[in-house]
Parts: sequence; C-alpha cells; structure tokens
Amino acid sequence: MQNVEDTQLLKDINDGSHQAFGTLVKRYSKYFYSIAYRYVADRTTAEDITQQAFLKLWEFPYKYDASRGASFKTWFTQVIINLSIDHKRKNKHFFEDITEMEVAGDNKDAAADIYEKQMKAKLEVAINKLPKSQQTALNLGFYEDIPYEEVAKIMKTTTSAVKSLIMRAKENLKKGLKNV
Repeated sequence: MQNVEDTQLLKDINDGSHQAFGTLVKRYSKYFYSIAYRYVADRTTAEDITQQAFLKLWEFPYKYDASRGASFKTWFTQVIINLSIDHKRKNKHFFEDITEMEVAGDNKDAAADIYEKQMKAKLEVAINKLPKSQQTALNLGFYEDIPYEEVAKIMKTTTSAVKSLIMRAKENLKKGLKNV
C-alpha cells in the first residue's frame, strides 16, 4: 500500500481499512508531528496533537473532500495547525510563562550548551508572540521548508503574501530578540 495515492487511501479508510489508515499514518506522522511541535514547543503535546488529528481522521475520513482542490497533505496540515493553535489558546498561561528550557546532559561545555538552549527558548517565546499569520508562514515556509506555493494553499492566500509574511516575521523576531 506504500505506492497508493492519498485519495485512494482515504477512500479505503472511509470503508474501514485499518491497513490504509496505518499506511497514511506511517507516511505522514513525522511531518505532521514536526509542524505541531513548531507551534507548541513540547514533544509530548505535539505527539498528542498529531495523534488526536489522526484519530479524528479515522472517525471522520469523509471530511476530506478532494474536489475542493487541496491535497490531503495540505488539508491535514491545516487541521494540525488549527489543533495546535486551539491547544495554545487553552493553555495560554503556559506559553506566556516560558522563559527557559530544561538543561540536561553531561556536556563538556555546559555553559555554551545552557546559553544555546536559553537562546532557543527565547526564540520560541518570540515566535509565539508573532501574529498567527506570520507565525504560520514562518513555521511552514522557513522551518518546515514547505514551498511557498504550498504554504499559500494551506493559508488560503497568495505566494507573494506568504513571502511578505515571512519577511515581516523575521523583522519582528530581530526586533524582539534585540531586547533580550
């Protein structure tokens, strides 16, 4: 089933095929986990969001409508983004209070390791403060390296708008990190 198109797998899932569902999960779970992680910055939460999305897909596979023009990957990326944003809204206090990441390990250069982890944590906090549209464009187009045309489809906008959002996000991050 590895070479079967996504739309056929979804039809098979709609008919109750566990094998088709397993193939789709195996094909995309790392990709969708990575997107969720960019939003929530927590491995367990990103795993939960990804699992929740796939479980919803198993329950309601007919919700994907290929006739609307979006590929399954594009459509499901939006599902993951929406679940991640919903999670952040419900847990807003957690994301506002993040100031440092956990530091662990027996690194010879512990001070440099601590500094790097703190800077990454500050960057995540700054990204989480960006407007949602800039955050989405940056996460998908820059960090996930999804082509801008695909990002535009996911965000339901134009390619030039995606480029502009990423440019503004980078400028806002520079400004925000100067004060750190």
